[in-house]
Amino acid sequence: MTPRPIGRRGFTLIELLMAVGLSALVFAALASLTGTAARHHLHAVKSAGAQMNAALAFKDVERELSGATFLLSPALRGLEAQTLEGCANAAPAVGGGAPVPIDPARPMSFFAFCQAGGTFYHHALAGCPAAYRCGSSPVTAVGGGGHRVAAAFFRPSREDSVRVSLTAVSGDITAARAGTFSVAVAAGMNP
Repeated sequence: MTPRPIGRRGFTLIELLMAVGLSALVFAALASLTGTAARHHLHAVKSAGAQMNAALAFKDVERELSGATFLLSPALRGLEAQTLEGCANAAPAVGGGAPVPIDPARPMSFFAFCQAGGTFYHHALAGCPAAYRCGSSPVTAVGGGGHRVAAAFFRPSREDSVRVSLTAVSGDITAARAGTFSVAVAAGMNP
């Protein structure tokens, strides 16, 4: 570098180019860090959404099965179904026919869990069985808006249990919940 003449102020061209180059490196590093932080945040949000959907759906199933006395679907033991249907305060009538109330002073209630279009639906209706269409009102839905919940229900050879597997997906994130629930299945009763 050549010394500056006395009385001249300012920067040389080389000094300015070095300052611009260093500034560009600093800004590139900051942009990279910001992008990485944004990707990690998005991943955390998707993961939390998937876990929350799986937990909510699982809790709904657990609540209904804790009061269930009669399972309609899956009807056959040893088979997996996409729908779980059952009733509370109901027992099968001896000789077939419509279920009868266990306690005549309390109404029978019906629940169904089904899936349509990637959304997991929970129907809760009066009577047993009750007519419904998956996804129609009244219903509680889990999923939608980019989140999907898939369910599988399996009734092992034991009549009083149901194995539930739920998988919630949000983008590329998957959260799963599974469990086996005992059901206080009522014996057949005379109407």
